[in-house]
Amino acid sequence: MRVAAGSVNDFANVTWPANANATLSLSLFFGVASFGGIPANLLVIYVSFRSSLVTGNYKYFLANLAICDLAACFANMFQFFYHLYHLLCEVPLDITKCHVQTAFPYTFGFCMVAALPLASINRYCVICRDLEAWFTKRKILLLCLTAYFPLLYPIIDFLFAPQAVYYTNLCTYTLFTPFNPEWIFFVLGIYVYPSLIFSNMGVYKKLSTHMSKTKKLLGTQTDINRSILKGLVIQASIPPICCLPILIVILTVAFSGVGLNPDALSAKVVVRFSETAVLTTMDLGFIFFNLNPMLDALVTLTVVNPYRIATKELFLKIMKKFGYESTTVDVVEVNPKSETANGPN
Repeated sequence: MRVAAGSVNDFANVTWPANANATLSLSLFFGVASFGGIPANLLVIYVSFRSSLVTGNYKYFLANLAICDLAACFANMFQFFYHLYHLLCEVPLDITKCHVQTAFPYTFGFCMVAALPLASINRYCVICRDLEAWFTKRKILLLCLTAYFPLLYPIIDFLFAPQAVYYTNLCTYTLFTPFNPEWIFFVLGIYVYPSLIFSNMGVYKKLSTHMSKTKKLLGTQTDINRSILKGLVIQASIPPICCLPILIVILTVAFSGVGLNPDALSAKVVVRFSETAVLTTMDLGFIFFNLNPMLDALVTLTVVNPYRIATKELFLKIMKKFGYESTTVDVVEVNPKSETANGPN
């Protein structure tokens, strides 16, 4: 899939045309992002900050996830138009341009995954540890900003990459730091899924143990907390399913051919693969991966009760403005004046 082609200095004055074979894959990425991910995540952000039905500090973390998803969608759109411009206008690419084209989708994809466990951690702290008062606006902002540490990835590659690497399915050459981005996958794996499993299991145990008591004391608040937990569990299940082909390929790259060979360890020789099979798997994997932002938003809007009710109310208002009256009688499931998003103490 990737073969070290030489040092960065070797490509200082080298240019090449855009790869026409990448157009179909990038078009699919663009379609999924623009027609699905962007509208859905904009709606999540709007409902989070504008609807009085969505209360509790968990909404900031779901909105932060939507912002990361939105950034990933725009990164794919940028990649598509960047490629199309260089292809149709026959503008040559160079090592720096290819780095820009390939780095943005990876970077914001990592941000998207890093933002995933924050809402689950918040729910665990509020419901299981009664730490709602700890979540001030400043601390919430700082916690949300931790999702953006992968933004260092393209900077590290640009400043410290010793090798130019040959890719055949997108940009012909790009910068490459040895076993980066593999190490980011490992870091996210150590942090993301242990946090998700521990937090969601703790919340589930708390809600199950105190189910009769919380229903009596808080009424529909327990149902709200259960719907939030259900949404977070579904969102946590989406990336492994969507990213499975990519993970298989990248983990294979990380582990294959790396032993005591000093050339392999220094990335002077990078593992070679059967390109047809691997690149097809990568293309398929990235198509599924680009479904992730849209699916995250749809889960938030349809599974989490306050978001579902607020979204329904918003669409009813829009329909009313266009002269369509609803003939159904809506049942108010959330009363923001009497209930918050707190869990049982």
